[in-house]
Amino acid sequence: MGDAPSAMSALVLLHGYGDDREGLLALADLLSAPQRLVVVPEAPQTSPVGGRQWWPLDSEDRPTWAWHGTPAATGPRHRQVDVARARVLELLTDLRHRYDVRQVSLAGFSQGGMLALDVALAPGSGVAKVAALSAVLLADTERHVADGGRPRILLAHGELDDQVPFAAGESTRDILAEHGHTVDWLPFTGGHDIPDEVVWALTAFLDL
Repeated sequence: MGDAPSAMSALVLLHGYGDDREGLLALADLLSAPQRLVVVPEAPQTSPVGGRQWWPLDSEDRPTWAWHGTPAATGPRHRQVDVARARVLELLTDLRHRYDVRQVSLAGFSQGGMLALDVALAPGSGVAKVAALSAVLLADTERHVADGGRPRILLAHGELDDQVPFAAGESTRDILAEHGHTVDWLPFTGGHDIPDEVVWALTAFLDL
C-alpha cells in the first residue's frame, strides 16, 4: 500500500470462513482500477477446518443468536463479532489517514460478507458501498439497521447455496429494505460461490 496514489477510493475485500486472503487476490485484481486501492486483509484466527476465520463457528463461541432470526435487540453481543468489527474499522481509519481516500467500500464473501455488512451498517462507519456475497445479516448487525450507517448495498446469493441458505439472503434483503436501505439484489442459479455474473455486477456496483 505504500506506493498507492492519493485522491482515490478504497475497497476492502473480506474473505470467507476457512479461506485466507490468497483466495480473493484474483478477484482483487479484477476489481482494481487506476484510482481504486484494493486491500485484502486476513482474518486473525486459524480455522479448525484450515484457512482463517473472523470468529469461531462452534456452538461455544457462536451461539444461536449470532445468526439472524433468533436474537432480541437487548440480547448479549457476540464478543468475537465485536472484535472483528473493531479490527476492520481500525483498518478503514488507517486507510483514510495514510491516503487521500474519498470513498471507502467493503465487499465480502460468506462470513466475510456478514462482517462487511456489520461494519458498513455500524454507526459512523463512513462506508459508502457494501457488497455481501452469499451472506446473511447477523443478530449484532440487526441492531443498527434503523439508526446506523446508510451505505448503498449489493446482495448476491445463489439459489442452490448449501452453506448459507438462499432464504437467509432473501430475509436479509427484506429486513434492509423495510428499514429504508437502498439494496441491489442479485439472485443467481448456483451454490456457495462467486460466479462471473456476480463479479460483473460487483464491478458495475463499484463504478456507480
